[in-house]
Amino acid sequence: MNKEILKKILIGDGFYSDLKISKKDLCLFKKEVSNQYLMRIKRIYPDLYKEAERLQIKNYHLLKNINHNKLWHKKYRCLQQKSISLIKKTNFFKDLERIFGKFKLSKVAYDSSFSLKRDEIYWRIVRPNNDNDIGEYHADKWFHELMNDNHKAIPKNMISIKLWLPLVHKLKSNDLLLVPMSHKKNYDYEIIDSPNGKKPVLKTNLRGRQMLEKPNTVLIFNENMIHKGSINKDRYTRISAEITILIKNDIIKLL
Repeated sequence: MNKEILKKILIGDGFYSDLKISKKDLCLFKKEVSNQYLMRIKRIYPDLYKEAERLQIKNYHLLKNINHNKLWHKKYRCLQQKSISLIKKTNFFKDLERIFGKFKLSKVAYDSSFSLKRDEIYWRIVRPNNDNDIGEYHADKWFHELMNDNHKAIPKNMISIKLWLPLVHKLKSNDLLLVPMSHKKNYDYEIIDSPNGKKPVLKTNLRGRQMLEKPNTVLIFNENMIHKGSINKDRYTRISAEITILIKNDIIKLL
């Protein structure tokens, strides 16, 4: 493991933004996400399949007469296990093991449902200049506490770390926003009902910053870090993948 990077994420700044992913591994991520995207379009809007294939996922927002919310509930954006098995064989995952040592992936969870036999890697789709496609400021830990029935989502002896991997995006124009040092503070939030189930909502007005500085890099951050997606100001649909890795909580004692 890399104690310096782990210390930065768990104890220090709360994030790390210098992990690179090769073009080969990035292309694999894009391929698996694009395949799932097209299969979903084909199932719900078969007449639009050829057009979606021609436009590619980056131009999803150009498709006409679709019900975005119906298409893209989280359960339709969780990669299938066969895709995740391919991703686990990449050099990118080997780099993660060099940083974190042995780790596990979180299991598929949405609303109050769990699929404990499936590892979770899911993707987000954000249309240009559409604030309905982004969530509110939150910390992942809040969702874990809300959903973690009998520690199904996060085992009792584990802590989580989030990875945000941009697949289609323009650097510095539509990245994830982190609130610096927010992982070291306690913020009040309330639980509200939403179309996709209960969710925590921050009571304080905060402003985040875009932390990625280089292309083909991954943003890794603390489970207590408050964050949200930024408005997509690019001309293409933003596609990003999210991975939650689990490490034993006693690792902090070694740092």
